[in-house]
Amino acid sequence: MPRRPTPTSGCCSRATAATPATRPREGRWSSPATGAARTCSARPTAAPTTTPRWSAASWRRSGWPASSPAASSVRWPAATTCTASPPRSSPSPADRLRRVSTPAALPVGIDDVRAARELLTGISRETPLQGLRGLSDAVGGPVLLKCENLQRTGSFKIRGAYVRIARLSAAERAHGVVAASAGNHAQGVALAASLLGCPSTVFMPESAPLPKVAATKGYGAQVRHAGHTVDEALLAAHAFAAETGAVLIHPFDHVDVVAGQGTVGLEIVEQCPDVRTVVVCTGGGGLVAGIAVAVKALLPDVRIVAAQAEGAAAYGPSLAAGSPVALDTMPSAIVDI
Repeated sequence: MPRRPTPTSGCCSRATAATPATRPREGRWSSPATGAARTCSARPTAAPTTTPRWSAASWRRSGWPASSPAASSVRWPAATTCTASPPRSSPSPADRLRRVSTPAALPVGIDDVRAARELLTGISRETPLQGLRGLSDAVGGPVLLKCENLQRTGSFKIRGAYVRIARLSAAERAHGVVAASAGNHAQGVALAASLLGCPSTVFMPESAPLPKVAATKGYGAQVRHAGHTVDEALLAAHAFAAETGAVLIHPFDHVDVVAGQGTVGLEIVEQCPDVRTVVVCTGGGGLVAGIAVAVKALLPDVRIVAAQAEGAAAYGPSLAAGSPVALDTMPSAIVDI
Protein backbone atom coordinates (compact mmCIF):
# COMPACT_ATOMS: atom_id res chain seq x y z
CA MET A 1 0.00 0.00 0.00
CA PRO A 2 1.55 3.34 -0.97
CA ARG A 3 2.66 5.63 1.79
CA ARG A 4 0.29 8.48 2.46
CA PRO A 5 1.74 11.86 1.47
CA THR A 6 2.23 14.06 4.48
CA PRO A 7 1.53 17.73 3.87
CA THR A 8 4.20 20.04 5.11
CA SER A 9 3.62 23.71 5.75
CA GLY A 10 6.35 26.29 6.15
CA CYS A 11 6.09 29.93 7.16
CA CYS A 12 7.59 32.28 4.61
CA SER A 13 8.05 35.88 5.75
CA ARG A 14 9.99 37.09 2.70
CA ALA A 15 8.96 37.45 -0.91
CA THR A 16 12.33 36.04 -2.03
CA ALA A 17 11.59 32.61 -0.56
CA ALA A 18 9.97 30.75 -3.46
CA THR A 19 7.04 33.10 -3.99
CA PRO A 20 8.08 36.49 -5.38
CA ALA A 21 5.57 39.19 -4.51
CA THR A 22 4.97 42.75 -5.57
CA ARG A 23 4.57 44.86 -2.45
CA PRO A 24 3.49 48.44 -3.20
CA ARG A 25 2.58 50.94 -0.55
CA GLU A 26 0.27 49.83 2.25
CA GLY A 27 -3.27 49.28 1.00
CA ARG A 28 -2.30 48.73 -2.66
CA TRP A 29 -1.19 45.15 -2.74
CA SER A 30 -0.97 43.12 -5.93
CA SER A 31 -0.95 39.34 -6.10
CA PRO A 32 2.27 37.57 -7.16
CA ALA A 33 2.35 36.04 -10.62
CA THR A 34 2.15 32.54 -9.24
CA GLY A 35 -0.78 33.33 -6.96
CA ALA A 36 -2.31 30.81 -4.56
CA ALA A 37 -3.79 28.38 -7.10
CA ARG A 38 -1.46 25.61 -6.04
CA THR A 39 -3.13 25.32 -2.68
CA CYS A 40 -5.64 22.97 -4.32
CA SER A 41 -5.30 20.32 -7.01
CA ALA A 42 -8.39 21.38 -8.94
CA ARG A 43 -7.98 23.78 -11.84
CA PRO A 44 -9.26 27.23 -10.83
CA THR A 45 -12.08 28.75 -12.81
CA ALA A 46 -13.06 32.14 -11.33
CA ALA A 47 -12.42 34.55 -8.46
CA PRO A 48 -12.44 33.48 -4.77
CA THR A 49 -14.33 35.19 -2.03
CA THR A 50 -12.72 33.25 0.84
CA THR A 51 -9.44 31.53 1.62
CA PRO A 52 -9.67 27.87 0.51
CA ARG A 53 -8.84 24.76 2.45
CA TRP A 54 -6.29 22.34 1.12
CA SER A 55 -6.48 18.54 1.36
CA ALA A 56 -3.95 15.79 0.68
CA ALA A 57 -6.67 13.73 -1.01
CA SER A 58 -6.88 16.14 -3.92
CA TRP A 59 -3.09 16.17 -4.28
CA ARG A 60 -3.01 12.37 -4.48
CA ARG A 61 -5.73 12.45 -7.12
CA SER A 62 -4.12 14.76 -9.65
CA GLY A 63 -1.05 16.55 -8.25
CA TRP A 64 -0.49 20.28 -8.66
CA PRO A 65 -2.52 22.17 -11.27
CA ALA A 66 -0.87 22.69 -14.63
CA SER A 67 -1.24 26.46 -14.39
CA SER A 68 -1.22 28.93 -11.55
CA PRO A 69 -3.23 32.10 -12.20
CA ALA A 70 -3.13 34.91 -9.72
CA ALA A 71 -5.15 34.55 -6.55
CA SER A 72 -7.43 37.39 -7.65
CA SER A 73 -8.73 35.20 -10.51
CA VAL A 74 -9.17 31.90 -8.68
CA ARG A 75 -12.33 30.18 -7.48
CA TRP A 76 -12.31 26.63 -6.16
CA PRO A 77 -14.97 24.32 -7.70
CA ALA A 78 -17.41 22.65 -5.32
CA ALA A 79 -16.23 19.21 -6.45
CA THR A 80 -12.89 19.62 -4.72
CA THR A 81 -12.07 19.38 -1.02
CA CYS A 82 -11.39 23.11 -0.79
CA THR A 83 -13.95 24.86 1.41
CA ALA A 84 -14.26 28.20 3.09
CA SER A 85 -12.95 28.63 6.60
CA PRO A 86 -15.78 28.36 9.16
CA PRO A 87 -17.36 31.67 10.16
CA ARG A 88 -16.30 33.15 13.46
CA SER A 89 -18.47 34.99 15.91
CA SER A 90 -17.64 38.62 16.66
CA PRO A 91 -16.99 39.19 20.38
CA SER A 92 -17.37 42.53 22.07
CA PRO A 93 -14.40 44.95 22.14
CA ALA A 94 -13.90 44.14 25.82
CA ASP A 95 -13.69 40.42 25.08
CA ARG A 96 -11.18 41.06 22.32
CA LEU A 97 -8.89 43.04 24.61
CA ARG A 98 -8.94 40.74 27.61
CA ARG A 99 -6.22 38.20 28.21
CA VAL A 100 -7.44 34.65 28.65
CA SER A 101 -6.42 32.73 31.76
CA THR A 102 -4.23 29.72 30.97
CA PRO A 103 -2.80 26.91 33.10
CA ALA A 104 0.26 27.92 35.09
CA ALA A 105 2.41 25.51 33.08
CA LEU A 106 1.60 27.32 29.82
CA PRO A 107 1.95 31.12 29.68
CA VAL A 108 0.03 31.11 26.38
CA GLY A 109 -2.83 28.74 25.49
CA ILE A 110 -5.11 28.11 22.55
CA ASP A 111 -7.77 30.44 23.96
CA ASP A 112 -5.21 33.25 24.07
CA VAL A 113 -4.43 32.68 20.39
CA ARG A 114 -8.12 32.64 19.49
CA ALA A 115 -8.66 35.90 21.41
CA ALA A 116 -5.70 37.41 19.56
CA ARG A 117 -7.24 36.44 16.23
CA GLU A 118 -10.47 38.20 17.10
CA LEU A 119 -8.46 41.27 18.08
CA LEU A 120 -6.74 41.14 14.68
CA THR A 121 -10.02 41.01 12.75
CA GLY A 122 -9.80 43.63 10.02
CA ILE A 123 -6.12 44.27 10.81
CA SER A 124 -4.09 41.30 9.60
CA ARG A 125 -4.70 39.29 6.44
CA GLU A 126 -5.44 35.58 6.25
CA THR A 127 -2.58 34.67 3.95
CA PRO A 128 -2.74 31.79 1.44
CA LEU A 129 -0.90 28.48 1.31
CA GLN A 130 1.25 28.16 -1.82
CA GLY A 131 2.36 24.81 -3.21
CA LEU A 132 5.96 24.08 -4.17
CA ARG A 133 6.12 21.57 -7.03
CA GLY A 134 9.87 20.95 -6.89
CA LEU A 135 10.03 20.17 -3.17
CA SER A 136 6.80 18.17 -3.34
CA ASP A 137 8.22 15.98 -6.10
CA ALA A 138 11.48 15.56 -4.17
CA VAL A 139 9.87 14.39 -0.91
CA GLY A 140 6.99 12.43 -2.44
CA GLY A 141 4.28 14.51 -0.80
CA PRO A 142 2.83 18.01 -0.87
CA VAL A 143 4.93 20.87 0.51
CA LEU A 144 3.23 24.22 1.05
CA LEU A 145 4.37 27.69 2.04
CA LYS A 146 2.31 29.87 4.36
CA CYS A 147 2.82 33.13 2.47
CA GLU A 148 3.26 35.69 5.20
CA ASN A 149 5.24 37.72 2.68
CA LEU A 150 1.76 38.76 1.49
CA GLN A 151 0.89 40.01 4.98
CA ARG A 152 0.63 43.72 5.75
CA THR A 153 4.16 45.19 6.10
CA GLY A 154 5.49 42.08 4.34
CA SER A 155 5.83 39.70 7.30
CA PHE A 156 3.96 38.09 10.19
CA LYS A 157 5.28 40.70 12.65
CA ILE A 158 2.17 42.90 12.45
CA ARG A 159 0.18 40.15 14.19
CA GLY A 160 2.12 40.12 17.45
CA ALA A 161 2.92 43.82 17.46
CA TYR A 162 -0.72 44.85 17.09
CA VAL A 163 -1.97 42.50 19.82
CA ARG A 164 0.73 43.72 22.20
CA ILE A 165 0.06 47.43 21.65
CA ALA A 166 -3.74 47.06 21.56
CA ARG A 167 -3.66 45.58 25.06
CA LEU A 168 -1.77 48.48 26.58
CA SER A 169 -3.74 50.87 28.74
CA ALA A 170 -4.59 54.33 27.48
CA ALA A 171 -2.02 55.77 29.88
CA GLU A 172 0.69 53.43 28.57
CA ARG A 173 -0.08 54.26 24.96
CA ALA A 174 0.05 57.96 25.77
CA HIS A 175 3.73 57.53 26.65
CA GLY A 176 4.34 55.86 23.31
CA VAL A 177 6.06 52.60 22.39
CA VAL A 178 9.63 51.80 21.45
CA ALA A 179 11.15 48.86 19.61
CA ALA A 180 14.43 47.63 18.15
CA SER A 181 14.61 45.88 14.80
CA ALA A 182 16.49 45.59 11.53
CA GLY A 183 13.26 45.90 9.55
CA ASN A 184 10.36 43.48 9.89
CA HIS A 185 9.40 44.04 13.53
CA ALA A 186 10.11 47.73 13.00
CA GLN A 187 7.46 47.97 10.30
CA GLY A 188 4.98 45.87 12.29
CA VAL A 189 5.30 48.10 15.36
CA ALA A 190 5.17 51.29 13.29
CA LEU A 191 1.96 50.31 11.50
CA ALA A 192 0.29 48.86 14.60
CA ALA A 193 1.06 51.97 16.62
CA SER A 194 -0.26 54.23 13.86
CA LEU A 195 -3.49 52.25 13.62
CA LEU A 196 -3.95 52.59 17.38
CA GLY A 197 -3.06 56.28 17.52
CA CYS A 198 0.10 55.65 19.52
CA PRO A 199 3.46 57.40 18.96
CA SER A 200 6.31 55.00 18.19
CA THR A 201 10.10 55.15 18.14
CA VAL A 202 12.17 52.41 16.53
CA PHE A 203 15.90 51.90 16.99
CA MET A 204 17.51 50.28 13.96
CA PRO A 205 21.13 49.22 13.35
CA GLU A 206 23.23 51.39 11.09
CA SER A 207 23.25 48.51 8.61
CA ALA A 208 19.45 48.19 8.40
CA PRO A 209 18.20 47.92 4.78
CA LEU A 210 17.30 51.37 3.47
CA PRO A 211 13.92 50.29 2.00
CA LYS A 212 12.88 48.96 5.42
CA VAL A 213 14.05 52.12 7.14
CA ALA A 214 11.99 54.17 4.68
CA ALA A 215 8.96 51.91 5.12
CA THR A 216 9.17 52.15 8.91
CA LYS A 217 9.20 55.94 8.68
CA GLY A 218 6.35 55.80 6.18
CA TYR A 219 4.20 53.87 8.66
CA GLY A 220 4.64 56.73 11.14
CA ALA A 221 7.52 55.75 13.43
CA GLN A 222 10.42 57.96 14.43
CA VAL A 223 13.55 56.03 13.43
CA ARG A 224 16.82 56.29 15.31
CA HIS A 225 19.99 54.44 14.40
CA ALA A 226 22.02 52.76 17.14
CA GLY A 227 24.91 50.34 16.84
CA HIS A 228 25.70 47.78 14.19
CA THR A 229 23.55 44.89 15.44
CA VAL A 230 19.98 44.39 16.62
CA ASP A 231 21.30 43.61 20.13
CA GLU A 232 22.94 47.03 20.29
CA ALA A 233 19.77 48.68 19.01
CA LEU A 234 17.79 46.79 21.66
CA LEU A 235 20.03 48.14 24.42
CA ALA A 236 19.35 51.65 23.14
CA ALA A 237 15.61 50.93 23.09
CA HIS A 238 15.71 49.75 26.71
CA ALA A 239 17.51 52.94 27.72
CA PHE A 240 14.97 55.06 25.84
CA ALA A 241 12.09 53.27 27.58
CA ALA A 242 13.64 53.85 31.00
CA GLU A 243 14.21 57.53 30.23
CA THR A 244 10.85 58.40 28.65
CA GLY A 245 8.35 55.90 30.04
CA ALA A 246 7.68 54.45 26.59
CA VAL A 247 6.66 50.79 26.56
CA LEU A 248 9.17 48.43 24.97
CA ILE A 249 7.58 46.19 22.35
CA HIS A 250 9.90 43.20 22.27
CA PRO A 251 10.04 41.31 18.96
CA PHE A 252 9.24 37.94 20.58
CA ASP A 253 9.56 37.85 24.37
CA HIS A 254 6.01 38.61 25.50
CA VAL A 255 2.86 36.50 25.83
CA ASP A 256 0.77 38.88 23.70
CA VAL A 257 3.33 38.76 20.90
CA VAL A 258 3.40 34.94 21.03
CA ALA A 259 -0.41 34.79 20.98
CA GLY A 260 -0.53 37.12 17.99
CA GLN A 261 2.01 35.11 16.02
CA GLY A 262 0.08 31.95 16.93
CA THR A 263 -2.78 33.07 14.68
CA VAL A 264 -0.62 31.82 11.79
CA GLY A 265 -1.02 28.33 13.25
CA LEU A 266 -4.80 28.63 13.45
CA GLU A 267 -4.92 29.53 9.75
CA ILE A 268 -2.65 26.62 8.80
CA VAL A 269 -4.92 24.13 10.56
CA GLU A 270 -8.05 25.58 8.96
CA GLN A 271 -6.55 25.82 5.48
CA CYS A 272 -4.83 22.41 5.56
CA PRO A 273 -6.56 20.03 8.01
CA ASP A 274 -4.35 17.16 6.75
CA VAL A 275 -1.11 18.89 7.75
CA ARG A 276 1.42 16.53 9.35
CA THR A 277 4.57 18.64 9.75
CA VAL A 278 5.02 22.37 10.17
CA VAL A 279 8.53 23.79 9.64
CA VAL A 280 8.94 27.25 11.15
CA CYS A 281 11.78 29.70 10.59
CA THR A 282 13.06 30.48 14.08
CA GLY A 283 14.96 33.43 15.48
CA GLY A 284 13.90 34.40 19.00
CA GLY A 285 11.13 31.81 19.02
CA GLY A 286 7.98 33.93 19.16
CA LEU A 287 6.57 32.58 15.90
CA VAL A 288 7.35 28.91 16.50
CA ALA A 289 6.03 29.13 20.08
CA GLY A 290 2.73 30.63 18.95
CA ILE A 291 2.31 28.19 16.07
CA ALA A 292 3.12 25.26 18.35
CA VAL A 293 0.48 26.36 20.87
CA ALA A 294 -2.21 26.67 18.20
CA VAL A 295 -1.42 23.63 16.09
CA LYS A 296 -0.69 21.19 18.93
CA ALA A 297 -3.89 22.17 20.74
CA LEU A 298 -5.98 21.30 17.68
CA LEU A 299 -3.88 18.56 16.04
CA PRO A 300 -1.66 17.00 18.75
CA ASP A 301 -0.01 14.53 16.35
CA VAL A 302 1.38 17.23 14.06
CA ARG A 303 5.15 17.58 14.20
CA ILE A 304 6.52 21.11 14.72
CA VAL A 305 10.08 21.72 13.50
CA ALA A 306 11.99 24.91 14.39
CA ALA A 307 14.56 25.70 11.69
CA GLN A 308 17.50 28.02 12.37
CA ALA A 309 20.48 29.08 10.30
CA GLU A 310 23.45 26.90 11.26
CA GLY A 311 25.55 29.95 12.07
CA ALA A 312 22.88 31.37 14.39
CA ALA A 313 21.48 28.23 16.01
CA ALA A 314 21.00 29.33 19.62
CA TYR A 315 17.58 27.75 20.13
CA GLY A 316 18.69 24.14 20.58
CA PRO A 317 21.33 24.86 23.24
CA SER A 318 18.95 27.24 24.99
CA LEU A 319 16.23 24.59 25.23
CA ALA A 320 18.75 22.07 26.54
CA ALA A 321 20.00 24.53 29.18
CA GLY A 322 16.50 25.65 30.17
CA SER A 323 17.39 29.31 29.66
CA PRO A 324 18.67 31.55 26.83
CA VAL A 325 22.24 30.78 25.78
CA ALA A 326 24.17 33.51 23.96
CA LEU A 327 26.29 32.64 20.95
CA ASP A 328 29.97 33.54 21.00
CA THR A 329 29.83 34.71 17.39
CA MET A 330 27.15 35.05 14.74
CA PRO A 331 27.36 36.04 11.08
CA SER A 332 25.95 39.51 10.48
CA ALA A 333 22.88 40.23 8.35
CA ILE A 334 21.55 36.65 8.31
CA VAL A 335 17.98 37.78 8.91
CA ASP A 336 16.02 40.91 9.65
CA ILE A 337 13.81 40.84 12.75
